[in-house]
Amino acid sequence: MATEEDAAMLREQWNQESLGKYQGQWIAFQNNEILASDADLWTVTEPYLRQMEKGAGPLFAFITFEARA
Repeated sequence: MATEEDAAMLREQWNQESLGKYQGQWIAFQNNEILASDADLWTVTEPYLRQMEKGAGPLFAFITFEARA
């Protein structure tokens, strides 16, 4: 299960240098590791459905460093 520590680690990495290659993609993040990435949320979440049903699973985040109007 994603923890508060996972959230803190992701915030520390939230910069274009660390996550820039995932721009415009969804990621699954847990234990300081990106487990999956894709532009489609379903593709990223689908492998973790059983874990999520049990209240576990990674953090999911959409990576963007651009302001949107």
